[in-house]
Amino acid sequence: MKRTLLTLVLLVMVMTVGAQSVKVDYHKGDVRMYKTNVSLSMGIPMQGEQKCGLTAATTYAVDEAGADGYIVELKTDDYSTTGNADLLSMVGGQFFETLKSTPAKLKLDKKGAITGLANEDAFIAAISSTVVEGINKMYADRPGLESQMPKAKLLMAANSQLTPEFVLNFFKNFTVFSLNGRDLANVKNADETIYDFFKVKSSYDVSSANGTTTITRTAVSNMTDDDLKAILKKQMSQAGQEVDDTQLEQIWGQLKAMGMTSCTIDMNDVSNFGNGGWQSSANTKATIKAVGATIKVNAATSLAQ
Repeated sequence: MKRTLLTLVLLVMVMTVGAQSVKVDYHKGDVRMYKTNVSLSMGIPMQGEQKCGLTAATTYAVDEAGADGYIVELKTDDYSTTGNADLLSMVGGQFFETLKSTPAKLKLDKKGAITGLANEDAFIAAISSTVVEGINKMYADRPGLESQMPKAKLLMAANSQLTPEFVLNFFKNFTVFSLNGRDLANVKNADETIYDFFKVKSSYDVSSANGTTTITRTAVSNMTDDDLKAILKKQMSQAGQEVDDTQLEQIWGQLKAMGMTSCTIDMNDVSNFGNGGWQSSANTKATIKAVGATIKVNAATSLAQ
């Protein structure tokens, strides 16, 4: 259950949807350096509040630029964390860590939207190694964990999750290119599905002045009970805990009896873009109440060069 809540946090944090309102004009040799700060707190009834923080310095370098699109290398230059390790693992920590040793070669179309990875196999192998190392350390630090969840089962579940689609979705949603490729001007109360299954209502405002484009979005949850059950079942499966429909209904009934079956999201993010369509800053604030937990997220990315 705890891991399911943490995964919901990740889904909300990466809920950025593309906007063709950003006009890109990248050039071979372009280099942009960014600093990202994420702080997260999660309060659970009877368990108190847990916090974590993540700071990462990343570099984007345009390796190729042509009529059909771009190849951009993304790497982590510096990466540090504070607080609860379980929370950190759910806010993209493994990706930032892997990008230190194995940069991603992002394939972009001519509108600047990510379409794939030029080094997909190498990157998936690298992040799989990072995840395995993290799981091994977790079990070494917690001798009693094996009796609760066999390590082999968790390793199998983790590796099965690291599909090309899963990895690509992370980069599509959690990079400075995540607002490229769609026209969001005058979009109000749009039904959107985030990260394959998280449903929200989103409204956008796009404005331009003095060579700068600003995109503001507000989003609220649009999840039904069946939607939440589907997330619960999928996340339990990814954590190595398979449940059938009867077991799921039993778990849901227990949660409902405790008043823990609601899910609300209040989210606001503002992204600014400058010359060439490069993102200059992005700020996200969100309050999430899911399955009894109250989660607060603050994330900021700024151009360092």
